[in-house]
Order: sequence, then structure tokens, then C-alpha cells
Amino acid sequence: MDRVAGRKKLEERLLELYDLGPEDDVLAAITNIHLGINLETNKKELFWEQQARVNWLKNGDRNTSFFHKVAVGRQHKNRIHGLKNGDGSGSIMERRYCILYWSFQEIVHRIGDK
Repeated sequence: MDRVAGRKKLEERLLELYDLGPEDDVLAAITNIHLGINLETNKKELFWEQQARVNWLKNGDRNTSFFHKVAVGRQHKNRIHGLKNGDGSGSIMERRYCILYWSFQEIVHRIGDK
């Protein structure tokens, strides 16, 4: 409640200053009050951002399992299950192709980690 009261006092003082003439000291006071109001607003926004972060850390993200399932499904879909010969006939991965495939995968992951 203290912040709300402080902001209201600043706004009331601002209204009083608007009724006065445009002297230098009045304009300086108006500027200081505007800065104070902005500071209070920033404090409030920061507080709610921190509260949201605490909430997220405490409760987690409910979509995490969904995105994990999508990623695993995509990984399974993109996996190479076999290779075709040059003439287009299918063949089950032979040992030499398996070695070649896993070597390629290792190189790709190493490049991706950089």
C-alpha cells in the first residue's frame, strides 16, 4: 500500500504544480515528479517480472513434455532406416553403411556444437 500512496502523493503534487505558472523552479519540480512516477512504475514492472520468473521456476512450464514429444517424434521421423542402391533398389543397411552413417552423424553433431 505504501507504493500506491507514494504514487498518489506524487500525482497530487503534480496537479498542484500544473496550476502554478511556468517558472523554472516549477518546471524543474514537474520534471522531478515525472521521474519519480516513472521510477515507481519501473519498480512495479520489475516486481511483477521477478514474480513471474519465480513462479515459472517453481511450477515449471506445462508445455515442456509436449515439446519434448514433438522433438523426439521429429528425430525418429528423420532417422535413416535404410539406404537405396544406385539403381534404386532398396537394401537393408549393411555394416559398412552403418559405420559410414554414424561417422557422418558424429561429424554433423560436432559441427553443430561449435
